Amino acid sequence: MIAVNHILAQTLHVCCAKAYSLGRAQVVSSMALRDNIEGGESYFMAEIRSLRRIMDECKSQRCVCFIDEILRGTNTPERIAASTAVLRVLHQTESLCLVASHDVELTRILERVYGNYHFSERFGGNEVVFDYLLKEGPSRTRNAIRLLEYMGFDAHLVAEARAMLGKAEDAEVILEN
Repeated sequence: MIAVNHILAQTLHVCCAKAYSLGRAQVVSSMALRDNIEGGESYFMAEIRSLRRIMDECKSQRCVCFIDEILRGTNTPERIAASTAVLRVLHQTESLCLVASHDVELTRILERVYGNYHFSERFGGNEVVFDYLLKEGPSRTRNAIRLLEYMGFDAHLVAEARAMLGKAEDAEVILEN
């Protein structure tokens, strides 16, 4: 919606908001990427090419860039390290970068560089309700295991996932101390 409003504001001087002020900037994005088996390009390579294009654009002109789930096509340790490096470089340009990520590690590592905002959900009875209101700060809730349960996955699977999460959290606490 921000990208649409930016384009509307720049071209038609209208927007679907009470106000919008950003100045002229090119809109670039890395969203809804796909692999191209016929062309011999994996999802990860498509993602890397897309990030390269965004970085080049942001270095050459002011941009508003949108990145959805940065580097999700690779393993967690490298994703966090590479995403952090890429986002730090983008922050040094005159561009505005909006990144959607479920990597809570990035919210901690980059909290002094980027603002954190999130959406949240509410479970009520037999439904999940999303209010689609942007809230300040990183998300403090978790919903993946709860959604497995909500969607009728086997109770043993849900219990195993909860147990594994508990062990992972215990390990994090031990490592932090």
